[in-house]
Amino acid sequence: MDFTIERIDKTNYGMFEDLTFIRGNGREKTAEELALPREYDEMFKTLANENLYIFAAKVDSANFGVKFVGYVSAVYIPKVGSRKAPGHFFIDELWTQPEYRRFGIAGAIGMRLYTGGDNAAARALYEKCGYKNLGCDACFMEKEWE
Repeated sequence: MDFTIERIDKTNYGMFEDLTFIRGNGREKTAEELALPREYDEMFKTLANENLYIFAAKVDSANFGVKFVGYVSAVYIPKVGSRKAPGHFFIDELWTQPEYRRFGIAGAIGMRLYTGGDNAAARALYEKCGYKNLGCDACFMEKEWE
């Protein structure tokens, strides 16, 4: 399968937002939903962050036209004061539409990622992709604000 990778910015954010809609709703937008006005000013401020990286895989499907089918969202966190290790990329999300999986769209090298210790399926997938389990007992916690 032929695909290209594009960094998400103001010029292609509308198509990316359509993909995130599919992820969240399990379906593509209807014609009526596509016709609704879109306002992205706040999102464009977020995309301007120099440490935020969102890349999407784009295909040209005979049935569906040009569209994004998967994406990765990463944040670069520099290590202040370290010349040996200038920083790391942390993957926030990595997702591909189910019908486009197993075509190499989500492959990557040189990344570090974390998953829940109780998420055996994710650990098995990452190990199958060549990631090494470092055996650490790190616990990442999160709290959502209202």
